[in-house]
Amino acid sequence: MGVSVVALMVAGCGPSLKSQCQILGNTHNKNFQKVLALRPAGSLAYDHSIEKQMASTWTESAKQLEKLDISDSKLNKIQGELVAAHRQAGEKTSQAAA
Repeated sequence: MGVSVVALMVAGCGPSLKSQCQILGNTHNKNFQKVLALRPAGSLAYDHSIEKQMASTWTESAKQLEKLDISDSKLNKIQGELVAAHRQAGEKTSQAAA
């Protein structure tokens, strides 16, 4: 996911794309922070319920990202990459929790 966030910066979010970049970046960041907040800092212990919550958060994040109305072709590609990455994170985390 870090690659796509860097791609947002490289794609160039000039004045005409600023609001679309912000919407895409903010949606990704907000949900990424939700996932990070689920695991207590410094906790190395495995917790099945946390894995399930993380999987659900990633899956919901993919849905939120997919619903965004991004018209620029470069940003739309990045949006697709973020959706795929969040969806895959949800699937992998769900498998780990099974």
